[in-house]
Amino acid sequence: MSDYLPRETLINILTRLPAKTLLRFRCICKSWLSLLSSPDFTSAHLRTAAAKTPLLLLRGYSLTGLTPRYKELYSLRSDDANFTSLLDLQCPFNTRAANFFRVVGSCNGVICLSDDLLGYTYTVILWNPAIRSEVFREVKLPEKLVGASPLDLAVTGYKDTISIFQYDQRGPYCCKGFTVWVMKEYGVEESWSKLFTGSLNGGVSTVLGFRKSGEVVVEKWDGTLVSCQPGKIKKMRIRGGKESFYLGTYAESLILLDEGKCVQTEDNGSSDEVDSAGNASVVRSLENNSLRHHLFAVSALNP
Repeated sequence: MSDYLPRETLINILTRLPAKTLLRFRCICKSWLSLLSSPDFTSAHLRTAAAKTPLLLLRGYSLTGLTPRYKELYSLRSDDANFTSLLDLQCPFNTRAANFFRVVGSCNGVICLSDDLLGYTYTVILWNPAIRSEVFREVKLPEKLVGASPLDLAVTGYKDTISIFQYDQRGPYCCKGFTVWVMKEYGVEESWSKLFTGSLNGGVSTVLGFRKSGEVVVEKWDGTLVSCQPGKIKKMRIRGGKESFYLGTYAESLILLDEGKCVQTEDNGSSDEVDSAGNASVVRSLENNSLRHHLFAVSALNP
């Protein structure tokens, strides 16, 4: 592989490089292709990327009068005081309804999109913007949320554990406020605790997620974003189409999807294309998680 560097040193260097650079390096020789395609190297690269300064993936939908008009806008942002935009991502897919995708979730740098906001089109996409299966198990809700409407609950990650956003009397467009619940000890159902309750003038549209500071990013009823913590609300100077925003952590990865098989479609429910890596099982699990409104804890399998 190299006549000058020990294998361990070379791997240590390569795991620090961007995913797109490593994709080009796969063409150097067969030994590099074998190394860079191996599950062990993919996991090592993912761990290195995740250990860096965390990035946030923000998706919104442009409004009339802005440039470009009626377009999904994806960007990677630094979780700093200014929420600095670092990179704009171009989504290569289009919805059949010329609207925007529902973001089901993201894991290990792979984003799951579903074209079902204006009627189910049987199209689910797994997208790795920089270029395995998940285990799901059911976890009990906090005792005070038992019996709550699934439409009033949303699940997200919080540091090394999970959190629930509970909406207060959510209507078709907004709600009065929200409550943040956190599982303080991951996997221990008795550790659920109420973190804080928030409300905004005019109402809350969507609670998007956490920043590393513990602040919660919230979409207001008018499509503007604010950052909230107990007793403090800060404007973020970002505005987009109502209920079009998604916010989640992001790290580059080398997780590859077979060319031509990253989109799973069904025509009248008659087809079910899968790839050799079992990507269809990920799609089904993510979709079941959303459609059945259950709460799941997710842990990545070690390759």
